[in-house]
Amino acid sequence: MSEAAKFYEKACMAEPPQEEGCNGAGMRYLHGEGVEKDRDRAIELFEKACEHGSMWGCNNLGVQYNEGTAIRQDKRRARQLFERACQGGIENACEALEGLD
Repeated sequence: MSEAAKFYEKACMAEPPQEEGCNGAGMRYLHGEGVEKDRDRAIELFEKACEHGSMWGCNNLGVQYNEGTAIRQDKRRARQLFERACQGGIENACEALEGLD
């Protein structure tokens, strides 16, 4: 595990969790950056990030639900997550909302 991945994991496991640490760790697992690629772990981390207030975590979890590659596709859940992230100021989420069926 790379030093960056360790840093993000440690931040995520802190009490209270550092939500952007969870999101950062999730991205590392999603793409296999400094850790073995693990989409299930990435989704867990995005969920935790979103639950603790990371709008990027909500956006990234929305992407997973929208694409349905790492988790069962659920457009309704993706919309909810994108709406939350968009309201939280994440422009990517606002754009994703426009592209949903």
